[in-house]
Formats: sequence, C-alpha cells, structure tokens
Amino acid sequence: MNINVCKTIKHVAFHIIILENNNCMKNQINTQDNDCTSDQGTTHNTWTHVREEAIPCTPLPPTNEMPQAEKGSTTSNSARRDVIQMERSRRDKMTEFYTTLQSMVPNLFPKATRTRIIDETVAHIKRLEEVIATLEAQKASAAAAAAGEASNAGAAAVDIQSGRSSEVEVSMAGDTAFFGIRFASRPGVVTKALEVFDKHKAEVLAAAVSCSDADGRVTVTVTASVGEKEVSNRIKEELMSI
Repeated sequence: MNINVCKTIKHVAFHIIILENNNCMKNQINTQDNDCTSDQGTTHNTWTHVREEAIPCTPLPPTNEMPQAEKGSTTSNSARRDVIQMERSRRDKMTEFYTTLQSMVPNLFPKATRTRIIDETVAHIKRLEEVIATLEAQKASAAAAAAGEASNAGAAAVDIQSGRSSEVEVSMAGDTAFFGIRFASRPGVVTKALEVFDKHKAEVLAAAVSCSDADGRVTVTVTASVGEKEVSNRIKEELMSI
C-alpha cells in the first residue's frame, strides 16, 4: 500500500511540474485579467526530489513572424483570448492537483500555501520511500530465514535416514524384556546391538533381524532376560546411541 500511495503522490506532483513549466503566458503577453494572477511564488526547485523529464511549452510565434493575414486586430485579439483561456485552464488544473496533494499528504492545514504543500509532499515522499526500503529489507530477511529453516529441516531428515539416531521400544514381563530396535542399515549395526546385551549380562532368549528396502532401515527384535527394569533402561539408552 505504501508503494501505491508513493507512486500516486509522485504522479500528481509530476503533473504540477509539467503545468508549471508550460506557463505559456510568461514573457509573451501582459494581461490585467483578475483570474490570471501570477503563481510565481511557487518554487520549482523544491520539486527536485520528484522531478522527471519536464515537457517544455511551445511558445507562440512573435507577432512579426506571423503570416500577413494574421496581423489584423481581430486575429490578434483572438490569439490573445486563446492564450488567456489556455492559462486559465492551466491554473485550474494546477489548483486541482494541489488540492489532491493536500488531501493525501498529512500535517497540512486546510488553507496551506502552495509552498507548504510542496515542502510537506517532498518530505512525505522521502518518509514513504524509507518505509518501503525497510519493508523490502524485512521481506528479504524473512525469505532468507525461511530458506534456512527449510535447509535445516532437510538436513535433519537426512540425519534420521542415515542412521545417526535409533528408535527403541521396550516392554517388560516379569524379568523378561522385549526390545524392538530400528537402525539405519550400515555394516556391523546388528553386532553392536547384541554386544550391548552381552555387556549388561542380559541373556538373549531370541533375536530376529529384518531389513526394509523402502527406507533402508534394519529392524532387530530381541527377547532377553534382564532381571531388573533398570537394566533394560540402561540397555535401551545404549541402543539409542548406536
């Protein structure tokens, strides 16, 4: 939304610049028309921040260069009226654009001068551009963080599949324990598991091994006489570290 507001304000300001640069009355005629009061108080240099390529005015040809047929008083008065009408139209459009800016730019009083409107507009555009730059930086940072999280999640999934963690389930019945163990398939993993039971002097009553080609993991089931539950817990901890 900030981007759209900034573009709209710049668009209106650009039209004001064009109208100011196309003052076809300047240095061509002198008129006492009350509707055509001079707007020279508006400073063009203030618009430097939003100025684009201005469209120059095409001046009226000097009287001595007009065709002979247009040198009559009637033609001269008609041309004068046309120029006055063009100037009135230009000023009306400028007033409309200044009113539009006044409605869009904050901190402006209802009767603010055109100079004040210009100054506040330029300041507001700068503030909007700073906000836009900040939001774009935050967006880029959030995208980078999301990409990093996705990468970490992928790395975690690879760790599980490569067998750096084991899954162990234990159930007890008296002094006998049933172990269901799943490892990633790698050389010597079953031997290491059975050595854990031997280390804790647990008698292996039965053992079975199966391998899944789908996920590349080995399942080992062991029924062992462990005596006490604490022994089965220690065996479980060591099996999970394999």
